[in-house]
Amino acid sequence: MFLLLLGEVLAKKTEVDWGAALDVQAAAFIPDSGPVQSAAGWQAEGDLALYPDSFRLMAELDFGGGIGSLFPSTLTYLSPERLSVRVGIKKFWFEGGVLPPPWGMESVDPWRNALVSWSALRRPGAGSIQGAYGPDGMVPLGSIIGGGLGIGDRSWGVMGMAGLDLPTGINLIGHPLEDLRGSELLVGGHAWYQERRVTVSGGLYAHPIDQTPLTFDLGAQVRPKDFWITGEGSASIAGDLGFMLLGELLPEGRVSPALRLELTRAEGLGAALGVTGNVAEFFRLKAEVRYAQRTPSLWAEATVFLPETGARAAQPGW
Repeated sequence: MFLLLLGEVLAKKTEVDWGAALDVQAAAFIPDSGPVQSAAGWQAEGDLALYPDSFRLMAELDFGGGIGSLFPSTLTYLSPERLSVRVGIKKFWFEGGVLPPPWGMESVDPWRNALVSWSALRRPGAGSIQGAYGPDGMVPLGSIIGGGLGIGDRSWGVMGMAGLDLPTGINLIGHPLEDLRGSELLVGGHAWYQERRVTVSGGLYAHPIDQTPLTFDLGAQVRPKDFWITGEGSASIAGDLGFMLLGELLPEGRVSPALRLELTRAEGLGAALGVTGNVAEFFRLKAEVRYAQRTPSLWAEATVFLPETGARAAQPGW
């Protein structure tokens, strides 16, 4: 059925976008007692988007793995970051399939963030070095199998969604049925506003079946020419709290330092100081020193990518 639909789509006048990236990360954690723990992980991403008429078909696949004491020995994954169909009539739309959660100011693609690590607010997914060390954060990061209805475009929008929450994604070469069995129903809403220099994004979500408390998330980014500021806060009705404040100097320059301050009720205070080297339009290097989860750590990242790869994942909403 899908092949017939794809053939019909390709027979029409259709816009096609594609992208590719290869990202490599390494980290060393320095605990109070015991040996230093280290790990390295890699991820290759391939993107393909087809835009026939009022439809949009999108596939963003991640293939990766890792080595080191923080990774399970079997951690190799092929996971759809996005595998969805969107149908729209003017500004109204429905999108369904495998999708990233819409909340949070940090991109699911690490090379699109100012620092190597995600903040303590985020709940890292499969293949994340920090996801293998320490408890999860508050704001979902992984995959949702479901869909949402919304109104708006890239500059503004409001949507409601529901689906199966897969914190570690669905590993197509692992045990995908086990991933599905371990999922929970997630429902929520999201809204955003974006212009050239300002983005505001926020919403609410909960797991109603296991009675996870309702959580609210709100973030904003202000982008003057030479200095960007990003702030985000999350709070649940059960009393969980988390905040993040990030400053980037010369974010579009050849060398860009960044400082992040973070606080969660579960993990306490944390901070990360890093620098990004935009060696070329398609090549980026990062280094970072971090203190979080009461543990100091060192991070490094190198990425080769086509500039548009993951561009949609860096925008609010779907």
